Amino acid sequence: MDPAPVLEYIARQLKQNTWSGLGVLQEIIQSMTGIDPDMNLTDSQHRGLAGGPYIRSLILGQFRDSKAEDSPRTMKALTDTLMRSGLAIQLLILIAQARQNCLYQSPETTPLKVLGNLFDQIHVVFGQYSELLQIALPAEKYEGMVPSVGRLCRDFGLKPDIAWWIARSAINTKIQRIQSPDGREDVDMGGTQDESAAIAPEKTPWNPVLKNIMDELRPVLPVSEWPGSLAFYVTFWHLSLYDVYVPMATYKNAIASLQDEIAALPDKRSPRSYELLGSTTKLSEEVKTHICHNGLVKKRLQLEKDHWFNEFPDPREVTNAIVQYCLMPRIVLSPNDAIFCSKLIKELHKLVPPKFHTVGIFDAIFGKHMGKTIFTCTQQEAENLGKFLKEVLSDLHAWHADKAHYEREAHNNGKNLNGFAFRGAPMDWEDFRKLLYKWHKTIHSAIKNCLCSKEYMHIRNTVIVLKHIYNFFPSVDWIGRTVLEKVEELGKHEKREDLKIASATLLGLLKHREKDWVLVAAFQKVIVGFLFLKNYVLGSNHVIIN
Repeated sequence: MDPAPVLEYIARQLKQNTWSGLGVLQEIIQSMTGIDPDMNLTDSQHRGLAGGPYIRSLILGQFRDSKAEDSPRTMKALTDTLMRSGLAIQLLILIAQARQNCLYQSPETTPLKVLGNLFDQIHVVFGQYSELLQIALPAEKYEGMVPSVGRLCRDFGLKPDIAWWIARSAINTKIQRIQSPDGREDVDMGGTQDESAAIAPEKTPWNPVLKNIMDELRPVLPVSEWPGSLAFYVTFWHLSLYDVYVPMATYKNAIASLQDEIAALPDKRSPRSYELLGSTTKLSEEVKTHICHNGLVKKRLQLEKDHWFNEFPDPREVTNAIVQYCLMPRIVLSPNDAIFCSKLIKELHKLVPPKFHTVGIFDAIFGKHMGKTIFTCTQQEAENLGKFLKEVLSDLHAWHADKAHYEREAHNNGKNLNGFAFRGAPMDWEDFRKLLYKWHKTIHSAIKNCLCSKEYMHIRNTVIVLKHIYNFFPSVDWIGRTVLEKVEELGKHEKREDLKIASATLLGLLKHREKDWVLVAAFQKVIVGFLFLKNYVLGSNHVIIN
């Protein structure tokens, strides 16, 4: 059946703010391409998807429906139809607009749960359709069709986070096309040909593609919202997880698995053996390419870092701007974006950009607004937030458990006096442990308030987040007991069946970890006889440790 009439009908519906056809679009994409939006990936599989196209195909291939064996042919038929009809990018933008507009459909009469679920459903279709275009279309063709980030915001009314999602791969295709071998772009900042013959052109660390985006976005993001140069903002949003992270464990495990399969074959010259050898070679070449690309990105960031925050008058504004306009909007977008944010914080910590304080970033994330962050999420956003917090807490708890590991990473072998520092000196390990305890108390306060609420989304989101971080939080016995008590009460008195089931699952996870909870004195050093109070002034942040 020719899908064109159905696709045109769905596009007309979307223009009229009617979204019922998106379920049909989801079914068409899944049946014709094998792209399944409901894959239940593990954390290691999500990290593996940061790799190149071949390792991604191996991971996603495990979830392919056996009926989708003909998907390359049918995927081409679908994308050919989209291109021929002129709907390819039009549909993408319409779905992105629907994702935003659905929240304003009678919000005063529609329950938050219903609005949140509708938003998540449209977001799933948006992600599925976006993946289809980026898999099926050649990179140059996609690049030539997609409007710029500025146009997507200005002319189509999209919020920056989704505009970047749509435009990111097109931007990165342009960057790769002009990227110099050392990762640096030297751009002539002005002057005529005759003038430049006598005067050396001013050099800049910015790739010209990114410089053009900065100029275009300045009217879209007023100075009142982003008080300094847009250089870091544009760098943050155009980067992907592939740029900052190489999933070495995934590559090594995949290659080892193929080698084991080859070793187990009775006939080493069989077609299957040659097929497996070919896959091993592809993976080895792909990981080398990825490592090389990752190195070029790091070189470029090293060149940029001293210029990112020069125009920010106050380091506190650096922290606020990064958290408000970069991290928080992106953390909740997708599992991939959640992991990206955790990895980028680590990368920035290693780079030591002026005015960037890692501890201030974490203090803002685990600060007084954490409860609000949890309960304003939709269900899928809470899942993504939970994944991010799990990644971050995993690193922080590794530092908490090992003084040498803390000093090696938090102090960056003595090179980082900004990230975890107090008055120009590295923050002592015991003081870091007290700070982590403070953050645990903040998480506890947010979670307790949400669990005591009668509002459905407060409770559901808190249970989701706790299911992701239970290996790290709670870790202190008194916090664990109060959280356990609240979850037990929820299981006893909650009438809503889905919350009752979710709380029972969470209760089992918490009880399994109960034996690992420790006294406050084991989690942080306690000085007996007086209240230990220290006020850290970290350039831009005031962190109180109780």
